[in-house]
Amino acid sequence: MKLTLKASDLAKRLDRLTSVINSKVSLALLSCVRLTVTPSGYTVAASNIDMWMDCAVVHSGSTAGDYCIGSTMLKSALSSFGDSEVVMECDGKTLTIKEGKSVAKIAVLGVEDWPNLPELKLTEALKIADGAAFVDDLKWVSKVMLSDISRLVLNSVIFSGDMMLACDGKRSHRASLSSKIESEFIVPDSVVKLLTSMIGDASVIETDKTWLRLTAGEWTLTSKLLDGHYPLPQLLGMYKWDGLATIKVNKAEATTAKSALAAMTSKSNKAMRVTPTMGGVIMSAESDNDSLERWVVGEGELPEFAIMPNYFGDLISGAGDL
Repeated sequence: MKLTLKASDLAKRLDRLTSVINSKVSLALLSCVRLTVTPSGYTVAASNIDMWMDCAVVHSGSTAGDYCIGSTMLKSALSSFGDSEVVMECDGKTLTIKEGKSVAKIAVLGVEDWPNLPELKLTEALKIADGAAFVDDLKWVSKVMLSDISRLVLNSVIFSGDMMLACDGKRSHRASLSSKIESEFIVPDSVVKLLTSMIGDASVIETDKTWLRLTAGEWTLTSKLLDGHYPLPQLLGMYKWDGLATIKVNKAEATTAKSALAAMTSKSNKAMRVTPTMGGVIMSAESDNDSLERWVVGEGELPEFAIMPNYFGDLISGAGDL
């Protein structure tokens, strides 16, 4: 095998791939990346049995080879060459990386025991035209995921119909999808984090309810989905999404007011109160020794309510200017 490339280009791709690798795994092969080189390009891949991530790069002038290389050692070796162009050669036992008189050598493993993906029959679920907007919505929805591994279904995002939704048992965030999907699927926290870092314009998500595959440019992520029941009908019924009383407030003013009230209640952990008035709302809070009110311009009808400042901040962070 022989491959000539800029060291920093491969190092950057390794940075993303290492998010899939479990550093505490006892099986040496799963701490490796797989480097597959052909005359027309190369693919570098990582797996932890539940997820497979690979990056396929078009690259001419290479000699074929297929090896598993320790991800930590390869990343360390590449970093020592900076932005220099290096030549990578492998004789089946040792990978040699060289640039001028500088040389690094790493022992390699065969690919015979590399975990192969099962044969999947996936169908297109979502075609994402505006990657930035989709990622913003997904980040906002996932803010309410419950970080509790004993309740995995509440540490996930469900895609159903024309929306994505998450709930922690106390609050729920949802966002609209650009198109309606045929069948719902539940994406665990670890996969949500990868989606937010990988999705771009013209990305495609495919699924069969058990597996998900994201294709985004030169990157592909294939992962198991969460097998469980999400209490979606109960959530939609409990929150009565349609026909709610609404009020519009200036987002910038409300954010400033929330920050001041949150600072006051940070130690007491008390809720703030939102009271509609003519032409706006009064946001108020009390601590053990003081009280504070802020008036924010707004319009509409809404009953008085109490809410934790951080919950209110999450709500308005996903809204527009009003």
